[in-house]
Amino acid sequence: RVDFRRFYERRVRRLFPALLAMLLVYTVVILLLQRPRTLEFRAIGATLFYFMNWARAFEWPMSPYLGHAWSLSIEEQFYFVWPALIFLVSVLVIRKSWSHARRTAIAGGVMSVIVAASLMWALVETASSPAWAYFDTAARVWELGVGAVLACAVDRLARIPDVFRPALSWAGLAAIGGSVFLISADPAGFPAPWAMLPVAGAALVIAAGVGREP
Repeated sequence: RVDFRRFYERRVRRLFPALLAMLLVYTVVILLLQRPRTLEFRAIGATLFYFMNWARAFEWPMSPYLGHAWSLSIEEQFYFVWPALIFLVSVLVIRKSWSHARRTAIAGGVMSVIVAASLMWALVETASSPAWAYFDTAARVWELGVGAVLACAVDRLARIPDVFRPALSWAGLAAIGGSVFLISADPAGFPAPWAMLPVAGAALVIAAGVGREP
């Protein structure tokens, strides 16, 4: 079964203490420095309620010092949708009396479709408006969705022959390392297709380590 309360409880316990500590220190500092508080508190709200990516996409006037929270916002938006999708699949499986393996396969298939659609959208949007694509959740979902697909395939990944695991792991590390040199500050081609390189590299490293140490 899917324990949503426990899932979100773990998300809150993992993220909120550090996030709230950072925002508390930030608030104290801006009060001491007497900075323009409207812009500062607007940025705090966008960070706390996970919509910083949209605030930056729409170029809302706010302090730039919390702008890095845009990626956390996209991650948490994804984690509102992914468990809901699992729930809908679970309801269907229970109603049809299907097995856990069937449920996992359906969830992986649905997420694969979402990943493909998001990647296609990222390619189109990057070509027309790379600055907007950079912060658009729909153009970034595929990056997180690849991990969700891997999670649905753990049973099969655990059966990868040991002889292939080091090759997968090193190939993944090479892709991640190569990204440092191949991806430039030029917005053309990012997030798609260039983000495919580090994402594929991370996926290979994870796949190589499922079940045993490569």
